[in-house]
Amino acid sequence: FMRTKLGLFCDRFIEAGWLAAVIAVPLFFNIYSQRVFEPDKISILRSLALAMAAAWLIRTLDGWRLRRAEGKKEAGNASPWWRRVAQTPMVLPTLFLIAINLLSTATSVVPRTSLWGSHVRLQGTYSLLSYILIFFLMLDVLRTKRQLNRLINTLILVSLPIALYGLVQHFGLDPLPWGGDVTRRVTSSMGNAVFVSAYLIMVVPLTLTRLLENWKAAVGDFRAMDAVMGLIAFALLVGSLLTAMFLGRNGSAPWLSWGVLLAGVAIASLLVLLRPSERRPQVLAIFMPLTFAFLVGFVWVLEIPFPPEDPKYFSWGVLASAVFLLAMIPFALYLYKPVARLLLVAGYFVILIAQLVTIFYSQSRGPFLGLVGGMLLYLVFLGLTKRRLWLSWGSVALAVLVALGFVAFNTIQSPLVEQLREMPYIGRLGKVFQTESKTGKVRVLIWDGATKMIDWHEPLEFPGPDGGPDRLNALRPLIGYGPEAMYVAYNRFYPPDLAHFEKRNATPDRSHNDTLDSLIFTGAIGFVAYMLLYLSIFYYGLKWLGFIRQRWQKYAFWGLWIGGSVAGYVGFWAWRGPAFLGVGIPFGGLVGLGIYILIVMIQASRDPERRQALGGRYALWIAALLAAVAAHFIETQFGFDIAATRTYLWAYIGLLVVIGWRLAVAPEKAAETVEAPAQPA
Repeated sequence: FMRTKLGLFCDRFIEAGWLAAVIAVPLFFNIYSQRVFEPDKISILRSLALAMAAAWLIRTLDGWRLRRAEGKKEAGNASPWWRRVAQTPMVLPTLFLIAINLLSTATSVVPRTSLWGSHVRLQGTYSLLSYILIFFLMLDVLRTKRQLNRLINTLILVSLPIALYGLVQHFGLDPLPWGGDVTRRVTSSMGNAVFVSAYLIMVVPLTLTRLLENWKAAVGDFRAMDAVMGLIAFALLVGSLLTAMFLGRNGSAPWLSWGVLLAGVAIASLLVLLRPSERRPQVLAIFMPLTFAFLVGFVWVLEIPFPPEDPKYFSWGVLASAVFLLAMIPFALYLYKPVARLLLVAGYFVILIAQLVTIFYSQSRGPFLGLVGGMLLYLVFLGLTKRRLWLSWGSVALAVLVALGFVAFNTIQSPLVEQLREMPYIGRLGKVFQTESKTGKVRVLIWDGATKMIDWHEPLEFPGPDGGPDRLNALRPLIGYGPEAMYVAYNRFYPPDLAHFEKRNATPDRSHNDTLDSLIFTGAIGFVAYMLLYLSIFYYGLKWLGFIRQRWQKYAFWGLWIGGSVAGYVGFWAWRGPAFLGVGIPFGGLVGLGIYILIVMIQASRDPERRQALGGRYALWIAALLAAVAAHFIETQFGFDIAATRTYLWAYIGLLVVIGWRLAVAPEKAAETVEAPAQPA
């Protein structure tokens, strides 16, 4: 049906709202407020959600008025609204999650705090509804490929200043006087090293996918000789630059340094020109992104103390050389059409390097495990959907090697391994299994108290003249204590040993494990809703990738995830005790997911028809979103959600549904014809 200008304006306003949310929530912080980070970010999100809800309401009323004036029923919607709700992927699990959170809020031990959120986190039910509102509005308003690209590009580009700010902190250039040491472990705009890396691991798969798309659009497929020539040209440039810097630092004549640098550029350019004209872009696709990434990384390294003899000459020489190289390479090859696209490829390559380096400088174990798990899953999907089984099986082999190396690094006792565990950056990865150290011991003690908290026990006592025993105590294991209520209810179960590792007046408000948090906040019913949400994400994602097509595959997927979760729960209980149930359940579920993907890989290896059925339109983006959600799921089993990661999680769920359920199945012409009136001017 026809749309009014008011309705179109509301659509654009709603889209501007979710773009503003994915920009402002990760970036914003206010050093003049009391809490600086989380409450301010969530306040912005809530305000944007309210404005978007108002625009949607106006748009809905305007459409209803227009249909009534035309005397028509809902255009193209013969089925009732409840059936459309039931048929839309991810809607029923989300409504179930909303219902249990509202129930837990109404029965909370601190209802007002559960609704509005604590002054420390502000992650109450109101905030959850704000995240979910963005998801629902994306389902309703995000309809075209142009909108999709706009959102994805925004998600990627926002991460660049956040990653760069982390690097600024690491090299001691941050002008803000933070209370803690932000050079050893960067915090960027999140206020915590774990938080910034938890955010970045959700953007890395999107950046890599955009890089691969641009790379293929610019140069097409590769030949081995093209890659070799590109690598040789890159090595020549690096060698000439380092030689020029060495000569300049040791007092050689400036003309000699510049001559060496110019010779390296000339020979590297000659290697490109030696290839046939139709193969030169492939050489450049290796040569230019590596050069860009090296130059950016080299400038970062220059922030280390310079030699005292002539630091000014050394630093200015490097900067001048970098500018010279950046200017000379495109200028020498400007006649070739793909250069502009290759520059774009190089730009995304630099963004990816900045993200990974910042994650590395955060020294955060949970996000690192999430990144590794998510990227290995992404490579498996990439190999299957692109019909390159060697990549999938190679990724599985790499995953096994990484797992074995990780276990060995944490269990083997030898002088060499002990020295590695004390090294900066990588050393923390060798202490994940050490539950007697400070961080590990704190988590285990909190988990121990949390497991007693979610079990049946004597009722809590409310203070004050109107207090008394908790009347809903018998239902707490089922409905929980309410969102944000752990800080109040945990004192009864506080392990005395925890006071030896933390301040005595510090009471945990999170268990540093999302599975346990769901059990504490919303009980066993809320835990089912939490797991059902992630189960549905992976189920629909695999279905849209072509991994689930037959009924037995559906049952196998659900059975392996649930059976793996039960096995993980029992196994970790027997191995480390009940405190580790929050780790065992998700670990077992992910193992079940991995077994199912192995089954798909074996089938694809034996049956070409099954292999051809995998993938499809937008398969690369579905794989990237699944990898990002998997990385987030793994990371939150050692930490907890923050404003930025929750915003991105629900935005990713919305993107996943829109891509897999709407864009990937509708013909391009039909989609553009239907959606054309909603396009922004």
